[in-house]
Amino acid sequence: MPEMLRIVKRSGRRFVVVCSPNMSRKLKQLGIGESKNGVVELDVLELAYLLWSRKAVATQDDCLLEWLDLLANHDDAATELIVYIDLLKRHCRVTVLSEKSKLVRFLVSKSGERFMVIPLREGSSIESQELISHVREASLNACKLLLALVDSRGSVVYYEAERFDANSVKHSQAREL
Repeated sequence: MPEMLRIVKRSGRRFVVVCSPNMSRKLKQLGIGESKNGVVELDVLELAYLLWSRKAVATQDDCLLEWLDLLANHDDAATELIVYIDLLKRHCRVTVLSEKSKLVRFLVSKSGERFMVIPLREGSSIESQELISHVREASLNACKLLLALVDSRGSVVYYEAERFDANSVKHSQAREL
């Protein structure tokens, strides 16, 4: 049976919810949200996942919320949720990073490896300087950077992005098409 979450505050992508101590423990075990002073702070994707998976139901001002309602005001939230769910299905521990960037990133750990994952919709673009910035950020956090591309059917393909020095590529390594 789903646990009850009562939303007491919303600020941008973040929700502060009140839940039972049992649910708070479950969320901590799952690595979802951040517990503080008897409440849990959740990103919109974490809350949408809990509602989508029927692990919880949520109310705000005595109204029941649906997971699709949460995504309506966030660009690319459906793409981000697809990648978030895919990572959880792969038994990864996922932390949502949404500050300091217009792109949501996930900090992911699995079997001792750490990754920073950027979800992108097929056909979307990312500026080269922004990509370089994320490669640097991942490197500083001792992570590999993965681009998670979601196609029109909702399938996810992961590509590793690495930094390289274009000046160090020898002419003999380049080839013409």
